[in-house]
Amino acid sequence: MESIFSLAAVTGNEPKIDEKYVHKAEKENVVISNIRRVDDSGNDVFECNLVFDHTLPFFFEHYIDHVPGLLLIEAARQMKTAVSHIYYGIGFDHSFILCSNAAVFKDFVELDSPVTLRLVMDESGPGTDKTSRKIFHCKVFAIQDNIIKGEFESRWRCVHKRVMNKMRSKRMSLV
Repeated sequence: MESIFSLAAVTGNEPKIDEKYVHKAEKENVVISNIRRVDDSGNDVFECNLVFDHTLPFFFEHYIDHVPGLLLIEAARQMKTAVSHIYYGIGFDHSFILCSNAAVFKDFVELDSPVTLRLVMDESGPGTDKTSRKIFHCKVFAIQDNIIKGEFESRWRCVHKRVMNKMRSKRMSLV
């Protein structure tokens, strides 16, 4: 498991990932770069870089001398969403249902040093019924200067929007 934390070279001005993959309408609200698969591991491991403008009003409405925790949580969410679409074939006709989410902050993430996000997929597969569900579980690690500064664990499912509408109309449990 140790090998998944050796970082690839981080470049400066990487382009942001296309907003459609992270369910954002405005490019300025995208906070991750393009995602790449890490091939030197037996797990499904992916990485990208944190890319943001420190004048984003939602995250930086007042003076702050570190990367806000909510920005890191949003970056992890964007990464999980994009990986689901790009690497697991989840179509844009699916709804994403967050089942659980946990964040652990181990140290401040500084503004003056690059941050790599590393996603390790623990579980993915079809749901337990005949619908087009997929269930995912992963951890995203925020890594700066080769130190894990935060861990974000999530479980979510992807359900076709037509199935989602049925679930809502029958008030079925989402989890």
